[in-house]
Amino acid sequence: MAFVRSDICFTVVTDLENLSAADCSRFRTESLILRVKVGKSWITITGVYRPPSVPKSQWKMELSALFDATATVTNDLIDIGDFNCDLMLPDKPPKDGRDLSDLLDIYNLKNLIEIPTRIGKTSETLLDLILINNKRRILTSGAVDVHLSDQSLIYTFLRASAPRLRSRKICLRSLKHFDSALFRHDLNNAPYQIMEVFDDFDDKYYVFASLYIDILNEHAPLKQFQVRAN
Repeated sequence: MAFVRSDICFTVVTDLENLSAADCSRFRTESLILRVKVGKSWITITGVYRPPSVPKSQWKMELSALFDATATVTNDLIDIGDFNCDLMLPDKPPKDGRDLSDLLDIYNLKNLIEIPTRIGKTSETLLDLILINNKRRILTSGAVDVHLSDQSLIYTFLRASAPRLRSRKICLRSLKHFDSALFRHDLNNAPYQIMEVFDDFDDKYYVFASLYIDILNEHAPLKQFQVRAN
């Protein structure tokens, strides 16, 4: 179930593009999808519970379909719930955490919770997650032990609007007049024998690095560029 404050505008999403009601009815991974208005924009919030009994081949397909379908609803997405995939030790057999991490990379989702959410007598696992695609929208997040079960309560606070990125200056190497053949020629003919004057390895490395950087700066000089805010 989901509780929404009475003065917040929201809708329950029951029909998703590329994901019919019939498809959802066959899912064993449970989900509840809301569109919530925060400030002047809409956010899609999906509550997810993946039962441990669901085979990996099935829940990977179901989560992939869910991520793919919700990505078409709004720009800002939040997936929150118990995924039963340990991201503390993702490579521990049966490697459910690694498989979920691969899905997050595919759909450009980041997990906000970085501490264990289930603490037992002999183990600590990170099973309860908040997945987002726009970290600029997030003010803070975390987990709280409520002493009602062995799993913690997870939470996040949102900004009413995502802050705009400021324009900034960056330095990049200009390859406008770069000639790879001439660059290799100058590298091959650099006076590396100067390094033999020094006995200390750090001194030799400093000479080598200085020679290399001087040649690189000549062929691909550093230039400053202005990057506009999005």
